[in-house]
Amino acid sequence: MFCICRRGDTATLLHSIGSHIALTALAAGINSARIATLHQCVWVYHITMTEQSSPQEVRDPWRSIRVDPETHVALWVQLKTQIQYLITTGAVDAHVKLPAVRTFANDLGIAVDTVRKAYEALQPSGLVRTVHGRGTFTFRPGEDDDQTSASQLEWNRVDHALLELAHSGVDLLGSGTRIAQRLSLLREGAGAVFVGVGASTERYAREISNALNLELPVRSVTLDDLRRNTADLANATYAICLVGHRNEVDNLLDGRPMRVLSITSSLPAGLLDPVPVSNNGNRVLLVARPETYANYLSIIRDQRPDLTDIDFVPDSDEDLLRERLDGADVVLHTSVAASIVARNATESHRLIELRHAAGTQSLNAIRDTFNADLSLLHELISPTTIAQAAPTQAH
Repeated sequence: MFCICRRGDTATLLHSIGSHIALTALAAGINSARIATLHQCVWVYHITMTEQSSPQEVRDPWRSIRVDPETHVALWVQLKTQIQYLITTGAVDAHVKLPAVRTFANDLGIAVDTVRKAYEALQPSGLVRTVHGRGTFTFRPGEDDDQTSASQLEWNRVDHALLELAHSGVDLLGSGTRIAQRLSLLREGAGAVFVGVGASTERYAREISNALNLELPVRSVTLDDLRRNTADLANATYAICLVGHRNEVDNLLDGRPMRVLSITSSLPAGLLDPVPVSNNGNRVLLVARPETYANYLSIIRDQRPDLTDIDFVPDSDEDLLRERLDGADVVLHTSVAASIVARNATESHRLIELRHAAGTQSLNAIRDTFNADLSLLHELISPTTIAQAAPTQAH
């Protein structure tokens, strides 16, 4: 028996053919040994569906995902966190199809319901979308999609309408979030906040301010304060956040005259170069939140596959940290764990903070947005525009 299929569909085809052979053979009264012989008679030929084949196969981004049933973190949480990390760091592009639930479950050796629960838990963040009959696809809110194109078109139309109103002498005071944001630019000038989580919030704010190189101070606001409605948003006309927080920040700021922009982030290349090889007797300790452990372990081994012996300590267990620091040479820790590590480590320990850096491409996009908006602002407040917008006095 001969079959032709695309290379990526081989497993599905073989499974389907195998099931068909088994059912047909059993109905005909053929025993299991003979069925196995029939399976061996199936030959599958692949065809390439592109005009040119690549000399190297594209790496499957999902192969880096691992789950550990020995930890106290639920398997679906481990899976969800790793998928979320791959999307928000830009390791996986938007509109990439996630593995089928059953296939992923088989690959990871976990239950189908576990994979399904992880996929469903990702939906509220807007990082994945399920299309009926086609599967589940990655998505980055605010980036390169039909809704984003429509949103940008709306911004352009609002800008054009404001200029038309200004030139025609109509009062600029109006309603709507976008017009209100533009009016805030006119009243307050440009001001921005970075909305983040924990200790890294202030660092991201400084990093973005330096990278944009604009006369635009970026203040830090925690997501928790925004949730409690206690965040200081005075004079802020822009809110910048990580792409994984974009949907929530949009919802929390709904109705405010602010424009929300998002960035990706990842660990800088070469960050782990100073770490000596663990096989040479050097003990490496990783301090992080349990739910992020699998993510960090994956990216550490991507940069340094020779680091095979890494001990883990939750950043909430200071007693265990003191115990494990005895004999450790290198301590890799997250920004959130920086303070607890600093309190307990000694001068003999080499400390490396696993600091994520904002993606260059997303920073450039934000810079372009600011420049365009500031140009609009200058045009709206230019003497010519003001003169044309001023209402005429009746004589």
